[in-house]
Amino acid sequence: MEEAATELPPEPTAEPAAEPTEAAAPPTPEAAATPEEEAGGPAPAPGSQQPPAPTHADAAVAVAPHALGCVFFGLLLHRLNEKELAWPVVFAPLFAADAITFGRRLLDARQASVTLASSDATGAALAAKTLDKLRPTCAAVDAVGACAAKALIVLLLCEEVDWTVATILIPFWAATVVSALLRGRCFVLRRDVDRAARQAELGRRARRHGHNLHGPVGMPPAADAQAHVPTLDEVLDGPCEAWARACAFTQGAFLHGVGRALQPALVAAKLDGALEARWGLIFAPAWALLAALAGVAATLCNCAPVLSAGMPPRVRRRAVRLVSLCATQLLVLSGCTFLCLLRLSKRLDADEAAARRFHDRWDRRDCDALISSSNVTTYESLCAPLSKDGPRSPTPLDILGPLILMYALLFILHPIVLRDSRRFQRVVQIVVVDADDLEAQRRARGAGFDVFLGAPASLVGVQDNSVIIEALENPTRLLKTSSTLYERMEADSPKQTQIAHCAPAPAAWDDDDCSMGSSRFGDDDLEIAEAPAPSPSHLCYVCCVSRKNAVIMECGHGGICFECGKSLASRHPRNCPICRAPISAVLRVERREPGSPHVFSPEGVVVQPRRS
Repeated sequence: MEEAATELPPEPTAEPAAEPTEAAAPPTPEAAATPEEEAGGPAPAPGSQQPPAPTHADAAVAVAPHALGCVFFGLLLHRLNEKELAWPVVFAPLFAADAITFGRRLLDARQASVTLASSDATGAALAAKTLDKLRPTCAAVDAVGACAAKALIVLLLCEEVDWTVATILIPFWAATVVSALLRGRCFVLRRDVDRAARQAELGRRARRHGHNLHGPVGMPPAADAQAHVPTLDEVLDGPCEAWARACAFTQGAFLHGVGRALQPALVAAKLDGALEARWGLIFAPAWALLAALAGVAATLCNCAPVLSAGMPPRVRRRAVRLVSLCATQLLVLSGCTFLCLLRLSKRLDADEAAARRFHDRWDRRDCDALISSSNVTTYESLCAPLSKDGPRSPTPLDILGPLILMYALLFILHPIVLRDSRRFQRVVQIVVVDADDLEAQRRARGAGFDVFLGAPASLVGVQDNSVIIEALENPTRLLKTSSTLYERMEADSPKQTQIAHCAPAPAAWDDDDCSMGSSRFGDDDLEIAEAPAPSPSHLCYVCCVSRKNAVIMECGHGGICFECGKSLASRHPRNCPICRAPISAVLRVERREPGSPHVFSPEGVVVQPRRS
């Protein structure tokens, strides 16, 4: 029941669904394995089986537990209203939901096992595939334990057994222990995968700046001969590696065991009489979890527009919509469960208070007034006030109503979240390209694929064959009016006289002009060794890889690199990404020299209509 209510959308690699309404993504060329793939990257092994695309039947199976949970609470409400209904019939929807959950997770584990058996992955790639197998296995074990415990609860309600609640939950405890051990193993594998991802990220940064990939990661070539700097693997694979893996295993097992078994253990201790506390305190772990879910939902609602501000418009709309739906789902889950637990704890505390008063008056039945009455009228008058605030408030409908509403809303919201999740993954696959992987760019260009891999497709557009790009014959002088705005500087312009009185602008690495070209160093290796890595403010806002060193004319907007500018000029609609003005030329600008108020453009390209 809890698993069905809190089920999240699948991970991007689990359901790579494609919709007929979306444009097809460009094909990916086959190439040799990259260092990321060798370290556990996304490239699948030859002959590995990819998970099938989800169908409408898969979506129906995913939301079936929500519908069955709604049916269960309806039957339970009918049974609590003193209607004749067998307890096995009441719990039948829960058994069906557990069977569906077990079947789904078992199928996922089997598919992951087939993929693992057919691949020759090693290292972090093997850890990632093993992790994909262990996760559904843990969920299947939890489903079996919960189903067995519910079966024993039915026997207890039917008065077939006379066991304590802690004994009834033995299958649940056993499944939790096994699942906790598997979760600990998952934490260890997750640590290996994350470490490989960090190593791959350092490798990408090193290749981007032209560093030696075979030496210490992130160090320039000049540092190789000075001293030996250990790599990340050498640091992490030291004497403390075994202790670190043991701590990761313990952390995973402890978090899963406590998070899953703490609340049932408190309830069992309370029902068995081993714990004397109000029900509001017994439900303290549930209150904490609901508060965390509500906080996450509120954070998602407030931060979604801010976090998606730098995304392309198409991706931004999908991201904000998906985050809003997930936040709504969490708010429905936390709000309805909070109302149910609040009313349930109030009813249970009232019942305990009424029972305590009842037993207290029954223990004083030998008092003189009761003996002299010689009838039951006095006793009834004493016990009449006991039920005025006890069993009548809140009613079973008040308690179970929020849960019925929650499952009904989840039955509607969950399919929408799954659909939008697949659409968002597809849009990201089409629009957003990994601009940091320069090796992938060179492989794609070398294979003849006419795609621009350095920028989102929403900014670059499609190839335009109606124009040709020609080189400019004469250099151009530009006047920089702001950090990203330039003007042409003509020889006889009246601004030339005004600029002569301006103070010379200093040239420093932290200035925006420092990103203009690389004329300061004649040797590329020397530039890499002495020049610092470009900060995000110095990078082209289109590809986020190269330094910004180009200006779009005639609007004069800068902030891009020369390669991106030429690609924008050669592709429809040939407009500036900032102001949407037509692009007539793209100029590459040099860095501003000390004492000179203008910027010099040694080369550029001009857009000319193609002559038929």
